[in-house]
Order: sequence, then C-alpha cells, then structure tokens
Amino acid sequence: MLAPVLGYDVDGVIWYQGESNTPKPQGYKALFGDFAAHLRAYYKKDLPVIFTQLASFVDPAGTTGENWAQLRDEQRQCLDIPNTAMVVTIDCGEWNDIHPQDKKTVGQRLALCAKRLAYGEDVACFGPSAKEAVIINGELKITFDHGTGLWAKNGRPVVEVVDSNEKAHHFYAKIVENTLVVQAGEIPVCRVLFAWTDYPAVVLYNAHGLPASPFNIPVTKPACSN
Repeated sequence: MLAPVLGYDVDGVIWYQGESNTPKPQGYKALFGDFAAHLRAYYKKDLPVIFTQLASFVDPAGTTGENWAQLRDEQRQCLDIPNTAMVVTIDCGEWNDIHPQDKKTVGQRLALCAKRLAYGEDVACFGPSAKEAVIINGELKITFDHGTGLWAKNGRPVVEVVDSNEKAHHFYAKIVENTLVVQAGEIPVCRVLFAWTDYPAVVLYNAHGLPASPFNIPVTKPACSN
C-alpha cells in the first residue's frame, strides 16, 4: 500500500494505525521498528516518523480491555526509536467509535510534532512521559519527562500498583509539581500502572495542555520475588 508513494521526496511521515494489532499487542514495538527502518531505507536514514497512540474506546462486544492498554504501552516504547514522536489521544476517543470523531485535536497535536521534528521549530509537542517510579519508606514517587505544570482532568489520578504476588492495589495519587505521589504503605510494590484500561476516566496533562501516555513501568529497587 505504501509502494505508490515511496518514490516521492518527503519531510517526514505521520502514522495512525494499531487497532488491528490489539488482538496480539506483544511485539508491536519490534514491528514498528522494522516499519520505520523500511521507510528510512527508501527516504532518508533520519526520516522523522510521527505516530499516534490509540485513543480511548470500549468495544461494545467487550473485546478491548487490557489488550488496548498493552498496545498503547508498546507504542509508548516505540519512542526508543530515534527521531520519532508519539501523539497521545487518550482523551479524544468515544466509547462506541473506534475512530475518534475529534479529528481536530489529533491533527493539531500531530502538527506540533511535525513542526518540531521535521522543521526544527521550538514548540512543545510532547505530553508527560513516565520517567521513573521510586519507593522510599512506603512513599511511591513517579516522575515525568515533559511534566512541567502537571494537572489532572475529570478527578483525582488513580494509580494501580502491583505487588510481588502480582496483586493489584489502587490508590489516589497526589500531584506535587511534576510528580505523582502515592502513600503505598508496606506493600512490596513491583510495578506501577496508570490509565491501564480501554477508556480511562482521568487524564493527566502538562502546562501545554498535552496529555500523558498511559504506562506500565517497574519500580526502582522493588521488593519483588521475581
């Protein structure tokens, strides 16, 4: 399907895809890495590749659930590929429409990333991205890149922590500057998740009004059995 345009000169590529990969989300990062390499083999080796993370959606047939969260996290990990950017659209979807009706917001965020990656403009295009989760004396702190002015919409942010027995615990988090703080007590926290569902209610934003990606990250020095 891309063959007809591979002969053109382009400044970058904007990509929106992933819904068909949700039945088997594992390995999407590797597939996307191959895709980016394929494009760069035909265009230029540093071709900007800007992609869109899946929006919120609840399949009426009940087949979304954790698979969509896992696919979004695989997409988040694609940022490890050089000269890429990901637009988060977790706040743009409808529960009953796999293709978000709010095309304007999606397009505006993609345009910001194109300005930055392809044309070198000094514009903010990245939403908060979970950097590290550290727990000290029962206090869990989650820090973010691009998290200046962190704030929550539609309520207090709920964080899911998973202990060494793979049991999930849910806590309200407090926002302190660009950090989420959770009082986890004596729980041996191994992993921390946010917006790990098909249609999360609460969305985090930074001062530029750009949303945070859902995430599933390990905790530094956790008391895990594995």
